[in-house]
Amino acid sequence: MKRIFFFTGCFLLILVPILHAQQCDQESSAASKMLLKTAQDKDNFSEKENIIQNALSLCPSFDTNYALANTLFEHASAIESDELALKATQFFKDAFCTACSEKERGLALAGLGQTAITQNQWHKAVYYLKLSIERKKDSNIEALLHRYEEKIVQTGSSADDIAETLSVDLACTNQPHCTKSKGALLIRPIEKPSLNLHIHFQYNSDKLDETGKLEAQKLAQALSRKNFENKSIALIGHTDSRGSRTYNEELSLRRANAVRDFLVFQEEINNTYIRTEGHGEEEPLRKGHTEEDYSLNRRVEVSIQ
Repeated sequence: MKRIFFFTGCFLLILVPILHAQQCDQESSAASKMLLKTAQDKDNFSEKENIIQNALSLCPSFDTNYALANTLFEHASAIESDELALKATQFFKDAFCTACSEKERGLALAGLGQTAITQNQWHKAVYYLKLSIERKKDSNIEALLHRYEEKIVQTGSSADDIAETLSVDLACTNQPHCTKSKGALLIRPIEKPSLNLHIHFQYNSDKLDETGKLEAQKLAQALSRKNFENKSIALIGHTDSRGSRTYNEELSLRRANAVRDFLVFQEEINNTYIRTEGHGEEEPLRKGHTEEDYSLNRRVEVSIQ
């Protein structure tokens, strides 16, 4: 855990912004900014947290939520505290919901991805990090994304991580009040959660091998939970680039169908509607031609509809 915290903590430390304030009047905004500047010079965690909390009470803005999330997460890295990391998660979510730009949302999503890593939730981390990169390109976050995509291939999935990721809800109850300098709030909607399962099949076949059955069973365990009752799930098959496009498209659909049939007939998952698609080699995670690239691209994507 210390190794994970060290990497993410160093990244977050350099991203603390002092930008603009929302949802507060001019006087409160100015006072909040002054408090945030004061907090940056403090080394003592408790003192720094208290100052930022005061700033947050004056102005519940992206700046104050993000600064508090960073402070909590940075200290969590120093003392290896899961409790503080979870607390930071909520303030990253609040920062996401008070963001006035795609860049700010990208920063908050990166923070959510990194707190998910500390909880060993690889799929959730990958989901957040992908969303972050779509909104704010960052080579450190891209490297982190690739690292945990590969980790999923190497270690497999857990039913808890699958269920938690497919249950992510980034809906915000209130729209932030943005300053005129930001103009209109131009923020893309967040797509519903999805994840990639690297379910193994027999060579050039749609028959699940024993490892593939174990991975599919974890998906079944996740979907059997009550919060997935009456939900619509899409299973989308993907292949690597070897073979013809036509054959790969057909194979990817047959593999998605095979996972669906395993869920329904072997695991008796009948509380959800499952549809299947095959996208062949058209949507690779990696564009290289190494065995590692091929293994990442062979997958079944699971998404909530």
